[in-house]
Amino acid sequence: MPIIPKRQPGEFTQSDFGFLTAMRGSDVLSPSTVFGRRSEPMPRQVTVGTETHDLADIPVVDYSREFWFEYFRKEAFTRLQSAPPADKAALLAFFNKAFVRPDSFRADLSDHRYVIPRGPFERIFVSPEDNNILRNALRALLNLGFSSIEAGASGQAVVSNQALANRVAVVDKATPDMFRLVWRGSERSWENVRQHGSAAAARFEPDALRWNMREPWHPLSDPAIRNRIHFRNTQNDNCLFTTVSVTDDWKCALCYPKIEQNSDFLGIRQALAAGRSLEAQYRSAPPGRIGKVTFGAGGLGRVEYRMVSVTRIAVLVLDGLVVDTGRAQQDYNPDARYPEYGTHSVAGSNVFGMLEYVRLFHGPTDDDGFTAYHVPAGTRLVTEAEVLAAFGDARAVVDYFPKIVSAVTEARVNRLGLKWIPTGTEEIKPPLDYWRRIEFANGTVLSR
Repeated sequence: MPIIPKRQPGEFTQSDFGFLTAMRGSDVLSPSTVFGRRSEPMPRQVTVGTETHDLADIPVVDYSREFWFEYFRKEAFTRLQSAPPADKAALLAFFNKAFVRPDSFRADLSDHRYVIPRGPFERIFVSPEDNNILRNALRALLNLGFSSIEAGASGQAVVSNQALANRVAVVDKATPDMFRLVWRGSERSWENVRQHGSAAAARFEPDALRWNMREPWHPLSDPAIRNRIHFRNTQNDNCLFTTVSVTDDWKCALCYPKIEQNSDFLGIRQALAAGRSLEAQYRSAPPGRIGKVTFGAGGLGRVEYRMVSVTRIAVLVLDGLVVDTGRAQQDYNPDARYPEYGTHSVAGSNVFGMLEYVRLFHGPTDDDGFTAYHVPAGTRLVTEAEVLAAFGDARAVVDYFPKIVSAVTEARVNRLGLKWIPTGTEEIKPPLDYWRRIEFANGTVLSR
């Protein structure tokens, strides 16, 4: 009969994967959320065995080690018990390095599912050996929670998750029955998009460096891993960092970038929550984010302070590896389809038009929506010669160019109230009045 080693005080073992799987989203790094469900305050210290440990939340700073742990963990935690032995070993090494197992750790009571953080990860994972432990754990979570998609040696799609495989295709843009125009929203200029195209953040060096994706502890520091498209299995959605997301609905593209994806707006929201109005933040806010808006027409002369963004929606053609994200979502929930696709990258030569909109936000969250105002001077459209060069076939001028012109024309709307919803967009009526002038604290002025 095998001898089972005795558990050391505070140690995690294989038997704890069921407990860890049962923990709620933020509980791992925030024990205060667990104690918030109890009738007692969270103690400042907890004794395990004969040792006393401080008990405190660990802040999650954007793109820190904790941020990346949370990003991968959200997709993988429900699958911990089914992890292969090597991944379980990597995760056990990580948990025993970063956390202490409390004596009262119980899966059957939600207010007892907590762990004791040993401290901020930057103080825990310091040496090359420590970085290996963190990287191996994050890679294990990536393996468990994400499907990977890449091009095989003969050009076919290789998908790690067979349930997703029938929603993945290799698209040839010049093949008539594969030709599909889609949209992508951003704040980038026409010249920038046409020159550089769109790459996922993990493969765009400035973002990858700024967001710590080249650190030795990060799994996407491995070129073989970051060159794949990844799909989030729990949320049934594209990976935010290895996949370029596009939509066949221009109104959906107009919702991006969302407030929740913009660090400038998140800072403004935090200040609002602390009691500082938009007017009070006007002079200290990041340039171009809070405007002093003078309305015309029905609101003639009225002045309001609003969160502002200039969004540009680009129309482009799909080419290469493509995930039909919306259909993949519908496979799990017939009512959950969002009109979205995921692709590896977009060549600048495959971008054929752009429209510019000024968005005035109705409130501090994406649920509040916005009113978008078309800026005619920002409209761009390629020439027939550029379409011919992109496809290398004279038929493109006859068959595809008119479709591009039609798509741009359809998306040219003077004023529109919208908000993002999980299945697309919802129109807001009435929209805000037409604005006459928007002034920013840095001296920039927009006028109509």
